Amino acid sequence: CVLEDYTWSDEDEIFLTKNKLASEIYEINNEGLKPINDFTTKFYSLGNNRLKDIFVFPDLDKIDSKEINSIKSTDEFFEVLKENNIIYIEGDANSGKTSLCKELYIKSFSHKKVPLYINIEDVGSKKYDRILKEVFLSQYGYEAADREKFDQLSKQEKIVIVDNFEKLQQDKVNDFCVNLESEFGTVIYVYKPIEKASILEDTKKNLATFNC
Repeated sequence: CVLEDYTWSDEDEIFLTKNKLASEIYEINNEGLKPINDFTTKFYSLGNNRLKDIFVFPDLDKIDSKEINSIKSTDEFFEVLKENNIIYIEGDANSGKTSLCKELYIKSFSHKKVPLYINIEDVGSKKYDRILKEVFLSQYGYEAADREKFDQLSKQEKIVIVDNFEKLQQDKVNDFCVNLESEFGTVIYVYKPIEKASILEDTKKNLATFNC
């Protein structure tokens, strides 16, 4: 017998099944950190559907290199992460970048990583420390003990996924990247190609860059 738990969605005006991934994540996360239900219910839902029911991993093609073949699955992606701690993923609008971010967030736990998801559209021009504080609270809750557990994790255990990276103000790009890369063992930047793409070029040199 499977018991379903439902929550009302004001946006969709229906009851949605609460995503069970939070409890599944908790079981495989050795640190006892798990995303809060309010976050997972919204994060994993796509309209009337759940991400895990409709997600199809896109082919990720390596840009300007023959060293890595196309990545065709989440497991292959995490294999690439073992050799590349900083990854750039670019893709046009509606190419599935945000859905990919969510899938990587979910699967990070099974690969013994504790993830944070940062959507630059949501954080605007805030300072780095405030961004990190707000996204942690929104994803893991307000328990001081949980933030302490997160801070005590080794760098290699933490992964951050930055969505809509191209929207970061140009004068903040360098400091933002330096701070992230000093705190997180794995950093994934996801962005849409733009005319002012030159702001990203210096940070992308000699790093693994894929097209979504």
